[in-house]
Amino acid sequence: MTIRTLSLALLCCLFLAAPGPGQEPPPIAAIGEEISVSEVLLDARVHDRQGHAVLGLAAEDFRLEIGGREVPLASATFYSTRRFLGGEDEAARRRLAELEPTEQRLFVLFFHDQRLESGPDLSLTRELLDAGRSAAAWLEGGLSPGDWVAVASFDVKLKLHADFTRDLAALKRAVSAATSGGEGELQWPSRRAAPGAAPSLAAGLPAGEALRDATPRIYDALRLLGEAATSIRGRKNLVLFSAGFGDRGAFGQYRPDTRFHAAMRDALARGNVAVFAVDTASRVARLPEGQALDQLASETGGEVQRQFVSFATALERIDRETNGYYLLAFAPPEGVEAGTYQRLRLTVRNPELRVTVREGLRFEGP
Repeated sequence: MTIRTLSLALLCCLFLAAPGPGQEPPPIAAIGEEISVSEVLLDARVHDRQGHAVLGLAAEDFRLEIGGREVPLASATFYSTRRFLGGEDEAARRRLAELEPTEQRLFVLFFHDQRLESGPDLSLTRELLDAGRSAAAWLEGGLSPGDWVAVASFDVKLKLHADFTRDLAALKRAVSAATSGGEGELQWPSRRAAPGAAPSLAAGLPAGEALRDATPRIYDALRLLGEAATSIRGRKNLVLFSAGFGDRGAFGQYRPDTRFHAAMRDALARGNVAVFAVDTASRVARLPEGQALDQLASETGGEVQRQFVSFATALERIDRETNGYYLLAFAPPEGVEAGTYQRLRLTVRNPELRVTVREGLRFEGP
């Protein structure tokens, strides 16, 4: 979710006649006015029953409700990473402005190293290493030419192993380090590249001991990644390899840590980050903490992968899900109290289509 604000300053100066000799110059009267126009941008994915992205929808094909009230859409624009092969006439019929790809994809491969947490009855070491091997293979064949990928991990602190890059060899080394307990290559300022044309997470993250001290919990790590992504244009897809996190109640049920969850969720929303979680324990067990993955994916407009034979299958599904999305624009609804979290509901006219969107938005104050 992004809010764009346009401020127009209007200044009218009235000049009186020039003063005579010995007279004080008359005051200059000024009339000032500032007009602010805000627009909220919300991305959504629409697929048919076969899982293919649906093209050609316009603003009137969607119905958006925020806090139970319908909010009119100003526009709906489709962005894709694939070239449209149907020709100009078909593109016009489907309301596509461009035949060529109009959007790059941004992926963050995030490995939650839980080997220190797993007990003798459930070892996640093999699962994490298997996920890393599948991720390296996916980097070889699953990316589009315009895609950018970053690699991070968390065990007892956040580690950034590779900033956004298209260097395949560097990414494969980063994945290997992230799944084998290696330190983040970009933890120290001297190892970070100078600002350039590539998008950068490192530019928005603290370095060295400050990064360690700021991320003692997985909630902190994800929150900081969301904050670092805020200045990067476009939608970010965070592929989270994890068995889940959070607390267990008296009867073993999942319970999110309310001290940190909302701040994490809101930071990911402001950074336009969608979480695509891959449950690393799902092939051997179903943990209560795995419900955290469902909650986070729902809140950010992502998805959870569980029923798969190999991690390669999960990554192929995520690749297909992120090939295209709609960017919806609307004015903030009147009467919404600043700082409140509002649940939203998005539907399309055709009930056979599947719509995926984040479950809510926090509307900030002016």
